[in-house]
Amino acid sequence: GGAAGKVVPGGPATGGVVQGGMLIRSGFPPRQVGAVLSSTGLLSTGVLLSLPVLVVPAILLGPPLARELQLGLVFSLMMSAVIVAVGLALLHWDGLVRAVAGVIGRAVHLVADAFAGRWLRSLASAAGNRMIDYAGLVAALHAVGATARPSLVLLAYVVSLALAMIPITPGGLGVVEAGLTTLLVLAGVSTDQAV
Repeated sequence: GGAAGKVVPGGPATGGVVQGGMLIRSGFPPRQVGAVLSSTGLLSTGVLLSLPVLVVPAILLGPPLARELQLGLVFSLMMSAVIVAVGLALLHWDGLVRAVAGVIGRAVHLVADAFAGRWLRSLASAAGNRMIDYAGLVAALHAVGATARPSLVLLAYVVSLALAMIPITPGGLGVVEAGLTTLLVLAGVSTDQAV
């Protein structure tokens, strides 16, 4: 499903249909497949959408303690822990969930029901998926000698992934690269290094 979402027009939506069809043909009940794919998509999107919220304080407070780009790798691990902690708090404390707006609260409960008993593993996987990808970007930037604030690189990464969710081209091909390159240049990376 993930591979189809990268090459077939329609992006992640098409990948989900391909994956769902394969799971149903493999013998899984259609209702269960729909619930699992929806919950997994909500969890992954929730982690992605939480990243800019975590970056805003770092941007507003000025340069982070970690001024070296390679320390962005440590930053990505710390952000993973924060994402897991916030996710667990939302999944375990109903009072906190009630404070969240109606639509967001319903989405969290849908995910919580789908991952009952497997919350920590599910949240760690979703956070790890995004933050390991971000760490790869940071490592690549460091390898070409780029210097930039890790918080701005993270923001550029999140916006580029959001662009990938818009099915303009198969899997966001070209749109993501152009968007990420432009955003990295705005974050202070030279054009050659960003490319």
